[in-house]
Amino acid sequence: MNKLSIGLKIGGGFLLVLIMFVIVSIVSFNNMEKQRESENMVDHTNRVMIVIESLKLHLSDAETGQRGFIITGMEHYLEPYNVSKVSITQTMTGLQNLTKIPFLLERIPKLNELITKKFAELQQTIDLRRNEGFDAANEVVKSDEGKIIMDQIRVILNDMEAKEEELLQQRLSIAKATTDQANRTILWLTIAAGIVVIGLVIYYTRIIAYPLRDLSSNANGIANGDLSVTIKETKRTDEMGILIMAIRTMTNRLQQQMAEINDGVNVLSSSASEIMTAVSQLSSTAAETVTSVSETTSTIEEVKQTAEVSNQKASDVAKSAQQTSDEALEGSKSIDETKAGMTKMKQQMESIASIVVRLSEQSQSIGEIASSVNDLAEQSNLLAVNASIEAAKAGEQGKGFSVVAQEIKNLADRSKESTSQIRSILTDIQKAISSAVMATEQGGKVADEGLQLSKTAANVIESLNRSVNEATQSSIQIASSSNQQLVGMDQITTAMEAIKEASIQTSASTKQTESSVEDIHKLGETLKDILSQYKLK
Repeated sequence: MNKLSIGLKIGGGFLLVLIMFVIVSIVSFNNMEKQRESENMVDHTNRVMIVIESLKLHLSDAETGQRGFIITGMEHYLEPYNVSKVSITQTMTGLQNLTKIPFLLERIPKLNELITKKFAELQQTIDLRRNEGFDAANEVVKSDEGKIIMDQIRVILNDMEAKEEELLQQRLSIAKATTDQANRTILWLTIAAGIVVIGLVIYYTRIIAYPLRDLSSNANGIANGDLSVTIKETKRTDEMGILIMAIRTMTNRLQQQMAEINDGVNVLSSSASEIMTAVSQLSSTAAETVTSVSETTSTIEEVKQTAEVSNQKASDVAKSAQQTSDEALEGSKSIDETKAGMTKMKQQMESIASIVVRLSEQSQSIGEIASSVNDLAEQSNLLAVNASIEAAKAGEQGKGFSVVAQEIKNLADRSKESTSQIRSILTDIQKAISSAVMATEQGGKVADEGLQLSKTAANVIESLNRSVNEATQSSIQIASSSNQQLVGMDQITTAMEAIKEASIQTSASTKQTESSVEDIHKLGETLKDILSQYKLK
């Protein structure tokens, strides 16, 4: 039975009920026909008895008319006789046509003969009264010939009437028995049909209503977010079995997908926390970089001022060779300060280079984390699409989960957009870092050149002590070197301004990245809140 479809089962049940009612109808029709036949036989018997009574009445009317005429001699007293004479013939014909029982058929000829004799006797007395008078007719009457014939007729009619009465009782008994049998048959067949209908109702309730009730309860639980429901496997292959297995498969897939989404959300939340930590460190480092660049810029400004002083001193040396010796001491001091400034500037440049390298490494780490977040968003998007497909297959019962799947997809799209923003920001940061690296390299070169020039200036000043001429030449060289140093300081100042601007932009980008990562973290928390509405175990 489990292999038959629901339609065949229902159709078979209705066919069985239809057969039962057809049987009841046929039996009822047959019983009604039998009852009608019994009623017809009873009616036939009653009609025969009526005809017999009519014969008695006609014979009695004929005698009444005959007696009235004999007594009075008046012709109008013969009217009942004349009517009965005509009617008796029709009545005998009707009786002969109605009678089918051999007992009655055997007596009809004798009855005809006696009736003929009776009417002959009556006609004789009438003729005698009319022709010869009362006495002649009275003599015939007194002979009792007419009475004897009439008695014989009454015997035959009474026998026929008794026989018909017996037949009537038999046929009434048969009709009653037929009616009782019909009623019993219809009653039992109706009870049997009712039992079949009740059995079909119980059967259909067990194979359709109960499974649908369980499925409705489970579907309501799923719609309310309870994915821990368990739908038992069934061996039925009909539509109900297919529906049960389809919902069971859908529920298992939803449980698996929600578990995967839950794991993905946990990974997303964890990754967002790590990114927030890294971005916070990057923001702190960027702030330190801005501070270091500001200090370096101040130092370079001081070096620039020192270079200007050196240039002025070199000019003074070129104007007056006499003052070379005195100015040499101050020049030596200035050169020492320049060397110290250059050394400090070189150290700041190395510190800046180290910070920029760390910033580049951290931006690469952020890029890798952003790639992971993008992969996780794509996976969430794919899971949301699969969940939407499964919800679409489930029809009306899957609409609630389709909304959740669309919300997950929207959150995944927002994650991808945030990841794209992070990548764009990281690209800007990497460009700024590259510019900072180049500027730092140039600043280091300029610092090396400045340090080398400071050493050269020291040698020149020492040479000035030995020779005025050589001091004059050296002064010219110092002036030229000081000009170059001043130009280098301008270049370093410009580069440091660029580094400072890039550091400020890096700090701003880092804050924006921190805000985006915070949005991702909130997104993860939102996904957790949504998933917390579903009960998986």
